[in-house]
Amino acid sequence: MKLLLPSEIALLLVIAGATIGYIEFLRPGGVVPGVTGMVLLMLGIARLSDLPWSPAGALLLVAGMAVLLLRPGAWWGIPLLIAGARLLIGPEDLRVRWPVAALTIPFGFLTSFLLSIAERARLNKTLP
Repeated sequence: MKLLLPSEIALLLVIAGATIGYIEFLRPGGVVPGVTGMVLLMLGIARLSDLPWSPAGALLLVAGMAVLLLRPGAWWGIPLLIAGARLLIGPEDLRVRWPVAALTIPFGFLTSFLLSIAERARLNKTLP
């Protein structure tokens, strides 16, 4: 049995790229985190595009990210991310296993936390 399936490597690249991209947003001006994050993100997406994906899994991932983006601090988008990561790849032998799909949990909480901070900062902004 392989340690990591190709679909799991692709998912890990996407999660790592997005997380490193968050670092660039937190501390703008550093070229290395932004470039590294985008390269990892593009490699992961390119790898995912080569695999037979399931529309249901993609819909669940999009719904989970939409919940996290539209409702900052809403943790309930995370189960949608987990289910979407698990069901994204169609055939069962290539499907992402539960331990790797569970890596979307810290990614979802980080996304939710950072977006709630951004929303709070936007609401507390005062006009001169």
